[in-house]
Amino acid sequence: MNNRLVKEYICLLYPVLSLIYLAGSFSGSRVTGIAVTFILLTGVAGSLLIGYPSVKKTEDTVFSLYVLYNLLSGIWCVYYGIPLSVYVGEVTSTLLPMFFYYAGRSMDNADAGVDNDHVGKFYTGFILAALISSICALICGGFAGYSFDDASSGSFVFPCISAFALAASLSFIKKDGRKDSVFGTVCALLSAVTCLLAVRRSFEGLSSLAASFSAKAESWIAAVNNMANFWMGDGLGSHGLRASEYQDHVVSEGGLVKLYSEMGLIGSSLIIFVVALVYIKSFRNIRQNACEIAIITLCLLISVGANVLDSVLLAPVVYFALGRAVGSIYPAPQDIGVADGIAKPQDEGDPIAVSPSAKESS
Repeated sequence: MNNRLVKEYICLLYPVLSLIYLAGSFSGSRVTGIAVTFILLTGVAGSLLIGYPSVKKTEDTVFSLYVLYNLLSGIWCVYYGIPLSVYVGEVTSTLLPMFFYYAGRSMDNADAGVDNDHVGKFYTGFILAALISSICALICGGFAGYSFDDASSGSFVFPCISAFALAASLSFIKKDGRKDSVFGTVCALLSAVTCLLAVRRSFEGLSSLAASFSAKAESWIAAVNNMANFWMGDGLGSHGLRASEYQDHVVSEGGLVKLYSEMGLIGSSLIIFVVALVYIKSFRNIRQNACEIAIITLCLLISVGANVLDSVLLAPVVYFALGRAVGSIYPAPQDIGVADGIAKPQDEGDPIAVSPSAKESS
């Protein structure tokens, strides 16, 4: 299998998902759900075909344990009385997008370094798809189950898409090439405008969400206090909207609380550990992964009051950014000390890495 072709396909996945949701506005949500599941499954297959980077890190192992934990949690989710269909539905929207982490990690190779070409293509596809989706949503009032009138969905999804696109634009603005910088700047400005317009359009939904914050806080406390298992959680999907017919303590808004109530202390600790390591180690090379850190930070902030990681339109880019952030803190040997062709000293006592052009001039 040609890994380059697989990477090309993965770079197209987000635009395809956006197109499916847009088309779903006219064909019905059931068709949309089936098509999204199929596309995500092909993305999972593609990530597996590419495989891990040749050098696996602690973050990779812990994140894989987190994915496995989510998968196995279906056992106790059903045991505690939630139908299997609820868990299966949650797998599509929450579990399958996690494999974008491996897509992000596949852009690194210990021998060849960072595949900047495909990283740029993925972010380009995401930014353009995000802008088109937001503009179409502003014109049509939402699409495929996401409406500006629904405080639990459209009121945060479209502003979030634009905000993530703004953060992704940083990956182009920081480059030395004039073409990339101009593209990044234009996309950042357009993303900022669409984000502000989306926030204004969903103002009523956001206002109602803020006004009911105290009520939501009570539901969060109730969900945590009524967990069947403090350590292991109640299982994937047990506190989501799909379980509203079988569960009195649904967390409709509040991704962090939903994560804890479903994954428990054990599962939540796994993903928190990965994110914490990324933050701690990223300070060594913050310029290199500013885009990824911005996306992750936005996700954490918004997840206080919204379910970001169970949205198929939002979760893929967050997990891709997490995978890229892990790769950025472990650069390949030939990338160490050289950024954008500029010689930079390493840790004290290490030799200074010099770009090829510098060697020739000397």
